[in-house]
Amino acid sequence: MIIGQRAIGARTASRHAEGPDARRPSSTVKTWLRSRPDCIIGDENDFNEIAGPLTILGLWAFSAVAATLSPEDAKAYIGETATVCGVVVSAQYERDEQSQPTLLDLGKPHPNAIFTAVIYRDHRQKFGTPQITLRGTRICVTGQIIDYQGKPEIVTTDPNQLAE
Repeated sequence: MIIGQRAIGARTASRHAEGPDARRPSSTVKTWLRSRPDCIIGDENDFNEIAGPLTILGLWAFSAVAATLSPEDAKAYIGETATVCGVVVSAQYERDEQSQPTLLDLGKPHPNAIFTAVIYRDHRQKFGTPQITLRGTRICVTGQIIDYQGKPEIVTTDPNQLAE
């Protein structure tokens, strides 16, 4: 789960700090693994050890068949893996926040963004400077759509999740 608040200068402040559940496998992966009679899983730690890599594999496997959505349609698909396409109308690198997110807003600029693609500090080096290079560009981002304070977003960890 992603938690936080947004405040950039006097506007509003960062909304993205990785919480303790940020790296836990999705409930879909857990349900699938537990339904498999040939999968033997011990305690929760064993489960998380196996489910984390499967979640990443699932993202790769399903990205080719994910629904393609506009930023406006993404809200109806919270919890699902999809591809959201639109123009990056505002982009911000929040250097002063603990998780140092880069926020790519599609549809409408901040603070009225309709959809946001988020890149955290741990993965930022893989993307270069997306707040500069992608501003004004039409992109498609693929991943699990989550709800952050009533707005849909996808947390990106790999450049293969983004296409121009």
